[in-house]
Amino acid sequence: MGVKFKGCNCGVEKGCPTAPNCPTGALYYEPDLNKVFYDEEFCFDCGECLKTCTAVEK
Repeated sequence: MGVKFKGCNCGVEKGCPTAPNCPTGALYYEPDLNKVFYDEEFCFDCGECLKTCTAVEK
């Protein structure tokens, strides 16, 4: 499948509703920075993030 993260653009001011659904933590939110990060090393293309996040694509 090959998930690609384009950077957060969902408009949520605080937090990330998608990051908690990532089973490996490849997509994660840093509250001190109010920023979402993606670590492709931990991603195994399960597609959970694709269900709720507009910043990821196949």
